[in-house]
Amino acid sequence: MKNQLDDSLIRELRMYFCNEAEELLANCEEALLNYENTPKPEHIDIIKRALHCLKGSAQAVSFGKFGTVMHELESALSSELGKQLTSVILQVIDDLRDSLKLYRSGMETEAFNAIETRIKSIKMAG
Repeated sequence: MKNQLDDSLIRELRMYFCNEAEELLANCEEALLNYENTPKPEHIDIIKRALHCLKGSAQAVSFGKFGTVMHELESALSSELGKQLTSVILQVIDDLRDSLKLYRSGMETEAFNAIETRIKSIKMAG
């Protein structure tokens, strides 16, 4: 009985995390697109806040790799982004959405290697 409850709770927490993550990633995407049109520091702040929330939430539901990637991406962002960097970050957001789909279904993902490589390119350009 206890394992069923634990499994049920874990599934429910995963669902809440994935819903929140999808919403926060959408906010990041919107802020990036706004930044491309009108580069303002506020847009970068929105992205950093969303990534910070995602980092904590991922850790809370034992999705440590996602949280680690959020931390790396958050620390890679500077106050100014070029067109090329916004494009890379948008690709990272798409990759993160794909990883969420797998996580939601209880599957692990190997997508983080590609995501981490993209983040390293952001750090090198910054």
